[in-house]
Formats: sequence, C-alpha cells, structure tokens
Amino acid sequence: MRRIIVLSVCLLAGLVESLAQAPHVVVEKDSEVVECVSQDKAVKHAVLIYRILDEKGKDCANFQQILDGTLSLSGFKAVYKDGAGKELKTVKQGGLKKTEYAPGEVTDNYMMYYEYTPPTYPLTVEYQYDITYSKGIVSFPPFAPQHRLGMAVKHASYRLIVPAGMKVRQAVVNMEVPVRTHVLPKGKTQFDVEVSELPAIFDEPYMPEKSLLFPVAFFAPETFRFYGSSGDMKTIDDFGRWQAGLLAGTDELPESLKVTIHQLTDTCRTKREKVAALLGFLRRTTRYNSVQLGIGGWKPAFASRVCQLGMGDCKGLSNYMRAMLREVSIPSFYTVINTDRKKLQRDFITIGQFNHVVLQVPLPEDTLWLECTNPCYALGYVHAGIAGHDAVVVKDNGGELVTLPEYACGQNVQEIDAAIKLEGDGSADIRFGCHGVNRIYEHMSALSQLSREQLERYFYSVCYLPSATFGSVRFSADSLRQQPDMHLQVTAASATYCRKVGNRLFVRLDPFDETADVPPEMNLRRYDVQLDDGVFRQLHVTFSLPEGYTVESLPKPLNAECEFGTFTGSASVEGDKVVFSYRMLLRNGLFDKALYPRLVAFMKQVKAQCQANMVLVRK
Repeated sequence: MRRIIVLSVCLLAGLVESLAQAPHVVVEKDSEVVECVSQDKAVKHAVLIYRILDEKGKDCANFQQILDGTLSLSGFKAVYKDGAGKELKTVKQGGLKKTEYAPGEVTDNYMMYYEYTPPTYPLTVEYQYDITYSKGIVSFPPFAPQHRLGMAVKHASYRLIVPAGMKVRQAVVNMEVPVRTHVLPKGKTQFDVEVSELPAIFDEPYMPEKSLLFPVAFFAPETFRFYGSSGDMKTIDDFGRWQAGLLAGTDELPESLKVTIHQLTDTCRTKREKVAALLGFLRRTTRYNSVQLGIGGWKPAFASRVCQLGMGDCKGLSNYMRAMLREVSIPSFYTVINTDRKKLQRDFITIGQFNHVVLQVPLPEDTLWLECTNPCYALGYVHAGIAGHDAVVVKDNGGELVTLPEYACGQNVQEIDAAIKLEGDGSADIRFGCHGVNRIYEHMSALSQLSREQLERYFYSVCYLPSATFGSVRFSADSLRQQPDMHLQVTAASATYCRKVGNRLFVRLDPFDETADVPPEMNLRRYDVQLDDGVFRQLHVTFSLPEGYTVESLPKPLNAECEFGTFTGSASVEGDKVVFSYRMLLRNGLFDKALYPRLVAFMKQVKAQCQANMVLVRK
C-alpha cells in the first residue's frame, strides 16, 4: 500500500527525569505552515533548525524527503554552521540527489536527499523548503515535532489554513496542548498548535513501541477527493465504504481460470480444503510485486490482470484470492491492516494508518486469515506482523473494526531433544531435533529458506557448538494443522565441546541457550516493560559419558517464578548418562516499570542455569 508515514504517539509523564541524559539533537525551531487551496491542492512551508550535539545525532544532518505523483518539492535550501555560527556549507535544490525509493517495485515513489558528514560538533543545520500536495488531499501532513530518540525540542509550531466551507477532523494524541482555531477573512479557518521544551526520549530495554512515545497532532478534511475518487473517513464505516468502492468490479475472472478453479476444488470435502487448494494454486502461479502508482497505491489490480501477469502486491493478490473463493461460493473479505503498529487511532481513521492487506475467510468452524504474499506460511497462520493488530474488514455496507487473534505464550512452543555422545579428548557427536509451533514455527519456516552455508552460520551464532562440522540438516512441516508446526533434525560433530583441564572435563549442559539476554540493571526506569515474544520452551539433553569418566559435580536444580515467567531445570545422573532438562514459560504483555528489577533477577537465574557446566573426572 502507498507509504504515508504517520507517527502515533504517547508522551509519558515524568520525562523531565530524562534530563539526566544529554540529548543528541535539539530542535531549536520547527515551523510548519500548511495552506490548503482546495480539496485537490495544499502547500507546506517548512523551516527546521537542528542543533546536532554529537555523533549519535548526525543523521539529522542528512535531508531526505519521499515524494511521488502527488507530492513535489520546491524552494529547498540547507545551511550548515559550526558551533561558533560560522557558515560551513549551503545546499540548494540543485544540489539534491534523486533515487528510486523502492527498487524493484512498480511505484511512482522517489526520494530527494542530501548526505552531509559533520566535520565537528556541535553543528547547526537550517532547512527551508516547500512541498506541494496535489491530486487530492486525503489527510494533511501531521505535526510531529519529535520523531527520533535522543531529540529534544525547544520550540515547534504548526499552522493549517483551509478554505471556506472545508470541515477539518483533528486529533491530538498525548500532548497537553490545545489546538487554537481562528476564522480568517473570506471564511478561511486557521488551526494552530505549538509545543516548547520537550525533553528527549531515550532508549530502554523492553520499552513500549517507540512510535507510541512521540507527540503528534493529526488533521484531515471531513470529505476528500483523491485521484478522482471521493469519500469521507469520519467513521470506520465511512472508510470501509470508500475502500469497497475501489474494489467494485475488480474481481472478475477469465472463463478458463474458472474451469481450473473447479477442477481443483470440486472433489474437496470441506470448505477448508477448498481454501487450501486455491491458496496453494495462488502461491504456485503468482509472485509478489508491489504496485504504488497513483490510486493504484490503494486500489487493487483487477483479478484478471493478476492472473494474466502472474504477479501482484498485497492488494492485488488478496483481491485475486477473494475472486477465486467467490467462484466456489466461499465469502471472504479484503482487510486493511498495519504491520508496524498494533493499535489504530480509532477515532481518527486515515489511509496513512494502513500499509498492508490480508484476507479474512469466515468458515463455520474457524475464521481464517490469509497472508497472500508469503508462500512459506501455513494455511490460516496469523504471523507476527499481524497477530493482535487492529484492522478494518471491508464489506459492501462499510468497514468493521476487528483485532486479529494472537497466540497465547503457551501456544508458541519450542521443544528440543538432543543426544550428545562425549569423548575423553573433549570432542562430541551431537544429534538434536527441534519442534516448533506457531511463533517458533514462523522462525523455523524462515530458517528453512536459508542455504546450507547460511544455516551453519546461524547455528554457530545461537548454539554452543565449538569447532563443529555439520552432517545432515532436515526440515519437515505440517502446514494443514490448526496450529502449524515444523520439525528440524540435525547431526553435528564438535572437536572441542568439552574443556579439558588435567583429568577433568568441563561440559556445557545447554548447547542451545536461546533464552533472552539478561537486560542491564537500571537505577531509573522511565517506561513500563513490554514483552512481545511470549513462548514455552522445553529442553531435554541426554549426555553419554566417555569411558573412564564419572560425574564430579552438577549444578543445583533451579525453580524460579515471577510475573514474567517460570523456569524449572535440573541435571541428574541416570546410569552412565546425565540428563539435563528444563521447562520455561515467558509471558508477553505490558508490565509495570517497578517490576523491571525482578525481570533482571529472573533472567540472571535462568541464564546462569543454562550456561552452567557439569564436571567429569577420570576414575
């Protein structure tokens, strides 16, 4: 879908404490004036002055502006000055470079940019430029004065002027500032909003979504015209009706394809089997190719065209699948969603909040969500980019707001079973199998697409397998399960798995330590703790001891529990073998920042247990 960057925000109380950290960039001035001439045209006049204080803020010395068939840049000027105010460089519009914004896509997007390497700090850069919006105004550029971590704001202002009779929707998110409204001569209306002295926001481990931490104000006309298409977005229903209008007449199929569809599905016993057959056909006969031209950034390609070309974007492929399902009397619904943000600004819907399309297929026994752009995902699997995300289901009579299902942490399962044969010289033969369900399946599915060389590099990076050589590596999957899973079987040999010291061997108990890294301790925590990857992990490793060795010591069992999860692990001697096993549940969710020290303590315990050694001694 067309890329319109909209920052959604949440400016938290207590950010004054961030003054303990120095900002990397200070916005000395941010002045934006948007003058709307008509439903079809507006111009933004921008003046931005950044004071860049150190290397971490140097990206603000680079100018980048994404443009397309509706946007044009004019009157550009950038002036760079050193800390004493001496002018270092001036760049005008002719000095900008142009590049295709999205190589390989069918798009009218491009980027005008200039890259500057600061010779010293502090550095001040002043930008002045105008952007003209044409061919329809769906929403006005938002007021987003603080758009990166480490950026403080001294003063920023925004002014919107609209012609007589134009009604404007507005939403100010988590800013304690009003929008002032004035009526101007000739019936024009002016909207003003400004902020001052915003402290910088800094990164923290497990902080909430960064796009939810910045202040923003949204503005949009109540009714709009865009590439000749008119509509309004006062409500989700209104948005759905406009999108349904773009879909009208796009789902006709060629007669030859209808014959193929029935050959594929007429012998299927259930609707689910028919959906699976048609999704398989879609994936075998098409490939993804983005289309972002004009209204095509929002209107899908005709299903017959996708069939003819054998390619389409998320809109075209989803609409094509919708058309094929309609041929076998299975209703399905085009659904717009954002893969980057979970929550929509529900009381202020704009097309800029969406960047992807999936297909909803309500069946009697289950509602399937089809990702038509990725051939790796199993039927109905709700992947991480959409699970738990708000979306709008487009129906003929309007839009319906839904939240896609999200797998509970106990449903995201990783089970590892390994047999390790130890030798007296410190080497080991290793056989292990990994079974992954849902989120782990998704991760393993991506791994199954890697080359052998890439896979081996991956194993080296996440496993303790020193000086290893790999034998067989096999993946298998059952893509028709309600909760899809994948199996991995690997054989390997490590020349130095054990550390030999005199007549003792020090043996790592868990060679597959995929527990999260221990987050750093913090004296001051500013934000609540967001854990996104809830998972249940189970490990069972059987060590065959080398001849002539016996167990001298094993780590103590660990039973740990806190708000963030549970862990139970132990090692025991069973005849001439040692068995190490654990069960771990990590919960996802938003937790009070006061609990952060307990997360650190819990992960320290788990990490110590998983990285522990047993000691073998020669008899």
